[in-house]
Formats: sequence, C-alpha cells, structure tokens
Amino acid sequence: MMGNPGCREELLKRVVKRILAGDFAGADKILDSIAHTIKSTSGKAFYHSLIHACAKAGSPKAAEWCAERLVRRGIKPNAVTYNSVIDACARVGNVSLATRWLDMMKMQSLTPNGITYNTMIKACAQARDSSGAEWWMQKMQDDGFLPCIVTFSTVIDALAKTGKVEQAEKWFHHMEEIGVEPDAVLYNCIINACARAGNPSKAERWLTQMRAQGLQADERTYNSVINACAKVGAVSRAEKWFRKLEQDGCRADKITFGSLINACARAGNIEKAEFWIDEMQHRGTEPNLICLNTVLNACAQRGNHEKTLKWFKRLSEVGEPNRVSYNSMVEALVKSGLYAEVETWLKRMLVRGMPVDEITYAILLRGGSKNQEDTDLDAALLWTISTIVKVHARVGEIQAIPLWLGQLADSGLQPPVGLLEECLSSVAALGDPSLSARFNSIVPLFTAPPGPRPVGKLQASSPPSAVRRAFVGRRSSGAGGGNTADASDVPDVGLAWSQKRGKVVETPVATPPGLMHSTLSSVPEIAEVPKKFTAPTPALEAREAEGCATSYTAPSPPETCSVPMPFSAVRPLAADLMPQHPSNIDTLAFVNWTAARSDCVHFERMSF
Repeated sequence: MMGNPGCREELLKRVVKRILAGDFAGADKILDSIAHTIKSTSGKAFYHSLIHACAKAGSPKAAEWCAERLVRRGIKPNAVTYNSVIDACARVGNVSLATRWLDMMKMQSLTPNGITYNTMIKACAQARDSSGAEWWMQKMQDDGFLPCIVTFSTVIDALAKTGKVEQAEKWFHHMEEIGVEPDAVLYNCIINACARAGNPSKAERWLTQMRAQGLQADERTYNSVINACAKVGAVSRAEKWFRKLEQDGCRADKITFGSLINACARAGNIEKAEFWIDEMQHRGTEPNLICLNTVLNACAQRGNHEKTLKWFKRLSEVGEPNRVSYNSMVEALVKSGLYAEVETWLKRMLVRGMPVDEITYAILLRGGSKNQEDTDLDAALLWTISTIVKVHARVGEIQAIPLWLGQLADSGLQPPVGLLEECLSSVAALGDPSLSARFNSIVPLFTAPPGPRPVGKLQASSPPSAVRRAFVGRRSSGAGGGNTADASDVPDVGLAWSQKRGKVVETPVATPPGLMHSTLSSVPEIAEVPKKFTAPTPALEAREAEGCATSYTAPSPPETCSVPMPFSAVRPLAADLMPQHPSNIDTLAFVNWTAARSDCVHFERMSF
C-alpha cells in the first residue's frame, strides 16, 4: 500500500511542507520513520524530487537542507543534485549562492554541463544582472558547450529586463550565425527588450520580421508592442496595435488595457484614460490597482485635485489604496496649493503604516518651493521638514522625528516657533525615557543663537545653504545689501565650515556633503569638483552607523544642461551620475533643479 505511487506523492508533499515551514526536525522524523519501510524514500531520485519541489517553491534554504540530508544518509551527490540546488538559487535570483554551489560541484570533481550553465544564466536573468548573464554565456562557449535556444532566450530576456536592445540584437544575430533557429518565444523576448527601452519603432520592426518568418504573434507579443508605444505616450499608435491584436483573434487582458491606459496617462489625456478604464470593465475585465493608480497619478500630474479625489474613492471601492495612491493625492493637493489638506493626507498615510519616502519628500519639497514663492532651498526645506515633523507629532509617530529634526540642524535651519514644544509634549505623553533622551540631545542644537547670515564675506558659522551660494557665486542678501562673495575667501570659509561639522577636507575647495551640488557655468573658476572627503574617527563611526559613504572620487567633467529643462529631463542625468544610490535620485535631482532652475547648471556627483 505504502509503495503505491500516489502514497509516495502524498508523502513527498508532507515532507516538503515541513521543510518549507522550517520544521527540519519534523521532516527528519518523518523521513527516518519510513526509511526502512519505503525503500524508494532512501534513494537519490527521491531526494532530487524533494530538492526540485523546494526549488519550485522558491526556497534555496530548503533545497540546501535536502541536499545536506542526502549526504548525511551516505548518498553521493551527482551533477543532477548540484544542478537542482543551483536551480533553486536561480529561481530567486541569488547569484552568489548559486555560484557557491557551482564551486562545491567542481570541488567534488564534477564537471558543469550545459544545464549548469543555462541555470547560472537564468540566475543572472532573474537578478536583472545582464552583464553576468552574458559572461556565463561566453564562459559556456569557451568551455566547449554549444548554446541552445533556451540559452539565447534567457540571455536576451536578461537584457530585455534592463532595456539593452542593441546587446539583445547582437545575441540574436549571433544565434542565427551558429545556426540556431529562432522561435516565437525568442522573438517575444527581443520585442520585450524594445518595449522596456521605449522604442516602438524597433518593436514594430521585430514583430514584422517575426510574422514574415511564419511565426504567430500572441497576446504577449502585441502587449509588448503596445507597451513600447505607451512608454512614449503614443496613444494612436498603441490603439492601432490593439486593433491588430483583436483582428488576429487574440484576447486583450489586464496587461493590454494597462498599457493603453498608461499611454493616455503619459500623454496627459485623462479623458481617454478614463475611457479605457470603462471599456475594460465593459469587456468583463476588472481594472486592478495598477490601472487605477495610473489614472489617479495622471490626474495628480495635472493638478486636478477634485478628479484625483474621485479616482481615489473609486480605487478604494475595489481595493486598498497603496503608497502610490496616497503620494498621488498629496501631489494633486500640492499642485493645487491646498497645503492644509496636505497635512490631513499625510496623517492618513502614517496612520495606515506608510511612512514618508523619497517620492513623498520630493513632492513636498516642490510644494515647499511653491508655498514660499521662493527658489531658495532653505525655505522649501524648512517648510517640508517642519510639515513632516508636525504630522508625525500629531499622529503619535514619534520615533522618526529626531531624524528629521537632525536634518534641520545639519542644514543650519531653525524650526518654526512652537514646533519643538509640540514634539516634546508628544514625547512626554508617551512616557518613553529613551525617546525623551534622544529629543533632549537634539533640542540644544536649536536653542543656541543662529550664526550671522552672509552679507559680504562669509562666516565660519554660516549655514550650509549660504556656503553653497558663495561657492557658486550666488548673491546673498543681508542688511548691507547684496554682495557677491569673494572667490578668494571660499577655500578658508569652506574649510572652517567643514571643520566646524567634524569633517576634514582634503581639498582647497570644500562643498557641503549631503546633496548633489549645482555650479553656475558663469563662474568656471570655482566650479571645480572636490577630490575627496574623509571624516575623523567620531564622525566616521557616525556615518558608518548610518550606512553612508565616507569618501568618493570625483567623476569626469560633468555634462552641461540648460534650464528651464523639465524635471523629467533632469532625473535621467542624476540617475546616470548616481547609479549606486537609486533611491535618492529623485530627491537630489529635484533639489538642484529647484535651486537653480533659472540658471545654466552643471550637475556633479557628491558624497552624501
């Protein structure tokens, strides 16, 4: 009875369930109890089934445990064993763990085969590491293994995920050169690469070539082409391919409608986006959160807070609004100048467990600049952080407040009257001694009299914003009228300012760390990028605790762009200069764009 295949499968499921739950002792107990009665459970094939089941469930840890138990039972692992564990790592994109198991495979004098290399390429593709996928493809060929269509599909898919169309096309042509015949799956991969890169012309050309080869386009093919059109806001073009999709007998799904809605949103055509939402429902497909958020965000970008609120309510009827929904609502209110309501929506976000993130911060910073009717970064920064602190205090979310107040102190800004008192009252109400101690350490930073504002020559106690303006030759207003800072004073003032904050500067020109810095092209003699920042031991420990970089090397000469260029054009430049800190790109690019949008600026990478 127990030898029945159905019973064996049931047993396999029971054991896998225990392993995936982390109950390794329970799994051991089951396997030990049946080892003598069901001989097949002691064989290599059974353990390979366990590893494969764990891999399908996306648990490398569980797959590793199965392989280790196999060895404990005195069974010698083979290439299939190692390939199965590597596959478990590949499915979750854990390239380093997959590589470690490949190294162990070699240590056991087992030679990697074509499956091994394909699996390593798969791991890189899953991790969006297209360079790694290409490296393993080349390594596979160097070791004498001929890539198959699966190999090429995986590499091209890896390149598709990062929008590297030219590289994907190179591998496609290499595949043709070695005599591998492309199939519909491979064409779909390369069309998807074009879509992710926002290149509808190339996507259409590859679809035409695919059909010329006698291959049938499916929903995925058409969805990729429609998505390529959506990326550039080409509504009519996207709708043309939608009609072709239907003419070919394919069925539009949520991805199809989502791309059409996205095309309309990017083009700023809210009415057409609303039409496609209604059409989607009319055809029996319910819009998901992504579709509704797309329309919601399009309304917000137009500053239409009434329509944004209407779509927010509609979204709430079919699902739970997420961070994108709330950020869109906040942006609509900011663009409409409804600052009192901004605080209300920020409170709702916090109450629902959504803390302020980089996007929220950038939206508020825009609002701060508009609210203060001033391009000065200090005014926008003060309003933004004060608003965030006030909202946190009023909903009882106190833990994050010291960090925000610390940012104000670091920027040399004084909080508005009454804000510190409100925070201290909220802390006292909680009765948390450790939290009270944190606040007591921050309050003295604001009680000391502020340093003099720059008039002619800067003081060592000048706030960072004043130093930034002096470095780039901006005019500073004071009691004595507007005077341009003397460039010859910049090195000494910069050094004093940096030393005052516990920094040692290894360059004659100091620039405040913490922001991407904009320098006016009209003052080239002081637009030089500093070579390196280092910090003494106390400051170094503090920065390491925050996970910040303590030094950097200056990049090659910065690119120049003219303003008024839109923020959407500024962001890609920031992304190119700061690839290692993607979460800060929007905020930092916006800081520069806001601070210098009336000038011609250079964008430079700064440590932060």
